Amino acid sequence: KGGKDSVKEGIQLVQRRLEIRNGRPTFYYMPNLTKLPDAFERYRHVDPSDYTDRPIPENPLKIQDDMMDCFRYMVELVDLRMIGNPYDHFRNILPVVAGR
Repeated sequence: KGGKDSVKEGIQLVQRRLEIRNGRPTFYYMPNLTKLPDAFERYRHVDPSDYTDRPIPENPLKIQDDMMDCFRYMVELVDLRMIGNPYDHFRNILPVVAGR
């Protein structure tokens, strides 16, 4: 995690998650998460016309981006690091379950 291209790579993972495959979406969310579509609409890069005299930043604007950052972190966790049994990954932070 971290590094020069980590945001860019995370955005690419999210873009792959949003693709339609075999006529079906590959990402679903609960309808009561009404703020998620708005967060997608707000998440954007700078206007290139504002950067005629300097390099254009690669990362999106850091304005009201907390939900999208969280979404990107979730996709990164699942797509890059979540191999195997989720219980094994989170057993130290999950509450103790009776019978385990």
